[in-house]
Amino acid sequence: MYRYIAFVLLLLNYSLAWSQKWEAGFGTGISHYKGDLRPSFRVFQVNPGANILIRYNHNDALSLKATLLGTRLSAKDRNFHAPLNLARDNSFSTLIWEAAGQLEYNFENFRESRIGSKTDWSPYLFAGYGTYQILNRHTLQKSGGSNFLSPEVTPSLNRNYCIPFGIGFKKRSKGNWNWGCEFGARKTYSDEEIDSFGYLRSGEPNLNSSATNPGDFLLKKYTIPNTREKDMYFYTNIWISYVFYRVNCPNPKR
Repeated sequence: MYRYIAFVLLLLNYSLAWSQKWEAGFGTGISHYKGDLRPSFRVFQVNPGANILIRYNHNDALSLKATLLGTRLSAKDRNFHAPLNLARDNSFSTLIWEAAGQLEYNFENFRESRIGSKTDWSPYLFAGYGTYQILNRHTLQKSGGSNFLSPEVTPSLNRNYCIPFGIGFKKRSKGNWNWGCEFGARKTYSDEEIDSFGYLRSGEPNLNSSATNPGDFLLKKYTIPNTREKDMYFYTNIWISYVFYRVNCPNPKR
């Protein structure tokens, strides 16, 4: 994690040296989870999150952005009123952080245009590639009328990968400030990294097996048929950034 923070700080230092096209900022927002315990998007089941960003404006239409995001994701089967979820009645809470690089496309010629006109707002699309890591995770898993609370998961050296994409809106404020809002989805490659609930594959012991003990990692496998929902998470945020302008002072006449 420290390597990614150092990388962002290096970009910030670089932006001070190469101003005018660079901006740095932060944001706060809410996150949503979609997966085995919540098969569809639920607007009001959210968790808080925060992010920082560095953006390089290549031209009036394209920008490159580096982001760091920290948020908590959680879900309960009982909040999704489907027979399988109610029968299973599991839950989880996961704290994650994410580092990503994204390409933004502005629909309007934001700030300045090659033909001389200006716009002080623009909707934009973004997409990129990122990595996320589990900082801690708790799961409540039920079997045979008993509840098992898994221990806290400590930070792992394993990194997982995601594809962030979404849409946003940005507006120029007074002076060197921009602000905006965006909604983004993160498609992952895993069925169990975030929620710890995976599909019971053939040949694996289930909860009726004598090889499985309470608290064992295999408690994520079920006697109740599980779903094959890939983990996804979403982040909606409001951000503010400062644009670094370079002032070129002419040499005094001699």
